[in-house]
Amino acid sequence: MKPAVRNILLILFFTVFVYVMGIFYPKYALRFVFFGLALLLDFLYYKSLRKNVSTWRAFPRGLFKTCYLLPSILIIPFLVLSIATSMQKWPLFLQIYFPGFFITLFLGKAIFLAWIVLGDALALLKKWFSKKKAAFKRIPAFFYTGIAAGCLTMLLFLSGMIFWVFDFKVRTVEIKSSQLPPAFDQYRIVQISDFHLGSWLRQKPLQRAVDEINALNPDLIVFTGDLVNYQSAEAVRFAAILKQLKARDGIFTILGNHDYGDYVKWDSDFTRVHDTQHLVDFSRSLGWKFLLNQNDILKKGPDSIALIGVENWSESKHYRTQGNLQQAIRGVENVPFQILLSHDPSHWEYEVTKNYPSIDLTLSGHTHAMQMGIECGNFQWSPAVWRYHYWAGLYQNPNEKEQYLYVNRGIGVVGYPGRIGIRPEITLLILEPAR
Repeated sequence: MKPAVRNILLILFFTVFVYVMGIFYPKYALRFVFFGLALLLDFLYYKSLRKNVSTWRAFPRGLFKTCYLLPSILIIPFLVLSIATSMQKWPLFLQIYFPGFFITLFLGKAIFLAWIVLGDALALLKKWFSKKKAAFKRIPAFFYTGIAAGCLTMLLFLSGMIFWVFDFKVRTVEIKSSQLPPAFDQYRIVQISDFHLGSWLRQKPLQRAVDEINALNPDLIVFTGDLVNYQSAEAVRFAAILKQLKARDGIFTILGNHDYGDYVKWDSDFTRVHDTQHLVDFSRSLGWKFLLNQNDILKKGPDSIALIGVENWSESKHYRTQGNLQQAIRGVENVPFQILLSHDPSHWEYEVTKNYPSIDLTLSGHTHAMQMGIECGNFQWSPAVWRYHYWAGLYQNPNEKEQYLYVNRGIGVVGYPGRIGIRPEITLLILEPAR
């Protein structure tokens, strides 16, 4: 078949595909147009790349072809299936690892293409400014460097899914405050956050996490939201393990943005609300105490501290905001030391530091530190910095020196089922009076 005829047939195929999918799913018509054009350009660009591997042996040539085309081929059924059927109905293995496998291939290809496009741009500039009229010739160094960079990217992301996803790290943090009552000196709080139990295929890693938490001998355990990915059923199969968590003064929990069922196509809003209530009831059956815009007072002898919990609060319109701190703090305004559980750290920045100086310590999660980044000594960086001002670790209010925020990096994963450079976290917070 002549190249011109092949190109015409390819364009016809994508045109028909976009048109048909637009008829069946008019709500997503624009999305199909975008992906259709992107895939068409991708396949046409691939044709120019085949010349660079035409002299390779059959196996490496076939491997290159597979790695390049597979992300583009997979995106079509993924797009159709994710629209036609809810992902929550897929087999659990596919729910967890299909997105991770796709992300791995896509990023590897994206890194490769970035190098190729850069090399091609330089080659075109060289051709345009050359006195001799020579044909366009791709720079080999960029082609092979791009392949190496793409392969390393895929290897890194596969390693994150296999080796580092459950490589738990216990981080010990000392919180010093002159407001802390003497009886709570050396009080041990274990914070966990973002279990995302829909992303746990096996129970063994969760059992190991629970054993590590209990081994810290906590006075108090707090969970700062996102027990599930989509719906309460994801948590039920882990009930026997979660029930093993123990702390002398109990386990307190709040809701995160994923716990409201907002990422599921429900038959009605009543069904969604019922599922959220089922999640709350399930957590209570484990012996956990929910703080839904509520508070509790922890006492030791004559001394006491306040534990305040709000529903999800966010400065972003993309996340549900039901947190009511004014309601939650009612009755404990004068307790000398106050701890707030709020899933999204933006709450501390936009409301707590501005209006509630009496809250000494805020505990949050939500960001996962994007599940990837670099942490070396005091240096830390993650793509999370492009989205969140406070994204991991301990922060201090410059205007109220003893007002703190701690952002837990999360113990589970969502979306990409792995971690690179940012280990899943169990936090041990030790309270101390300021000397």
